[in-house]
Amino acid sequence: MFKKDSTQKLNTHFYIGIITFKRFSYLKECLTSLKETLLPIYNFTIVISHGLNIYDSFDYNIITLIKDLFMHMPNVSVILKSTYLHYMSYMSNNILNYSNSVDYDFGFLLNDDIIFKNDWYMQYYNASKKYNITHLCYLANKKDIVKKEGLKHKGSVLNANGVL
Repeated sequence: MFKKDSTQKLNTHFYIGIITFKRFSYLKECLTSLKETLLPIYNFTIVISHGLNIYDSFDYNIITLIKDLFMHMPNVSVILKSTYLHYMSYMSNNILNYSNSVDYDFGFLLNDDIIFKNDWYMQYYNASKKYNITHLCYLANKKDIVKKEGLKHKGSVLNANGVL
C-alpha cells in the first residue's frame, strides 16, 4: 500500500501483523486504537492479512481507512495482503512469511478484535529483554480487561495475544 521513507532511521522497529476476515468494524476499532499508540520515535511495519470471501466483493473501505489513519505518519509502513485462503493458520503464516523480508527488531501477531493501550509494545519489548524470553503471551487480570461493546474478546492487547 504505502511505505515510509527508507532513508529515515529511527529507534526500534516494530512489526505488527493483524489478521482479519469479514469484520470491518473490528478492524476499524483495532487500527484506530493502534494509531493512537504509535510514537514517532519508533518505526512500525503493519501487515494486515485480510481474508476475502468469494461471494462478496472487495471492501475498499479498508484501503480508505488505512490511508486516512496512516498516510501522514512517515514512521509507519502498511501492507495489505488479501487472500481467498482465509483460514487462520494461512493468514498467520502469510504475515510470518512476509516478516522474512522486513528488517525489524520485535514483532507481534494479533487478531482484529484488539483495542490497544498506550505503551503496549514497549511493555512486551522490555519484558522480553529483561527476562530473555523470545516468545511471550500475556493474560491480564480480569480487572485489567477493557470492556468494549461489539468486540468478540471484549479485551485489550494486553489480554490475550502473542509476540512473533
